[in-house]
Amino acid sequence: MKMKEINNEATLNEKDDSIIIRLKTDNDKFKDIAKVYAESWQYAYKDILPDRYLKKLTDYKWTKNIKNKAFTHIVAIDGGKIIGTSAVRLDNGEVVAIYLLPHYIGKGIGLKLMQKAVHLLKENGCSKITLWIFENNTRAKFFYEKFNFKFSGNATLTKLSGKSIVKEEYILEE
Repeated sequence: MKMKEINNEATLNEKDDSIIIRLKTDNDKFKDIAKVYAESWQYAYKDILPDRYLKKLTDYKWTKNIKNKAFTHIVAIDGGKIIGTSAVRLDNGEVVAIYLLPHYIGKGIGLKLMQKAVHLLKENGCSKITLWIFENNTRAKFFYEKFNFKFSGNATLTKLSGKSIVKEEYILEE
């Protein structure tokens, strides 16, 4: 796979397919981004979060987060279809989210979304980048550790559908 920059867009080429990584525009539909969130959560957290919670997730649940002006959104596009997304907070240096439709996982697209997210945060003066990971999400921990994120020692407890879930803070510092 090769990656090249084209006018603030990154293109990932594999055979005849092109994946474009770019900032969300007003033309991108909230429901398309929300679908990525919902399907990704149902896939990635099936052994971490309660089934009853995951089954209730709908595209609608994510619309409020996607419309949140505090978040800057990045999208991955394949053939005109949104297949991945990342959200960052430029005000506090946080990677809020990075998700792909399940059948795109493991193809290097998440890597490119993360590179774009980190680049955007650094470009906006963030020398310390944070993110939160569910304690039992070993796949995510491995992914973020490849970027040199390290567990900060901070954790928080949240309840979802009656189940206590620990989220751990990871930090990338220059």
